[in-house]
Amino acid sequence: MPDEVQSSQHGQPKPAEGGGGETPVESLGEAGRSELLARVTQFFSGPLPPPMILQAYDRLVPGAAKEMHEPALARARHHMDMDRKALDAQAQDQQAARTQFRRGQNYAFVLSLFLIACGTAIIVLGHDEAGAGIIVANLVGLVLAFIWGRKPGASSRQEQEDRTRNSPRQV
Repeated sequence: MPDEVQSSQHGQPKPAEGGGGETPVESLGEAGRSELLARVTQFFSGPLPPPMILQAYDRLVPGAAKEMHEPALARARHHMDMDRKALDAQAQDQQAARTQFRRGQNYAFVLSLFLIACGTAIIVLGHDEAGAGIIVANLVGLVLAFIWGRKPGASSRQEQEDRTRNSPRQV
């Protein structure tokens, strides 16, 4: 289109270049202005078109908007249910891991008390070196377990779970 209207800063049309002070619309005359057309391009994305288009479908085919809306709504509900189930399963897994960890701590505590009691009993029975060795070995094991944590590589496994949890969901 050779004659295009350009807007100035204040929204007023500026004259086209070389046009003697008239805008292209003014140069059309009365007959041309009544036939002025506009082209509108719209884009949308998502499961449903915009409401105006849904209304147009419904005018052409009664009930078409409802037929398009119901599957989209069912799909959205399904996704929300699946997300809720995934979060519930994740919470249950975390609870089970905490329970298992605490159970392990309790077993380690009972075992340590038992070994300290055995070492003390052995010392009382006159075997000082053996009893002290059992107690020292127990304490060294506790210190090493405290320093290293549950298992070597636990942090890398946790990082991998975090990456998996935060990755985009495949549909």
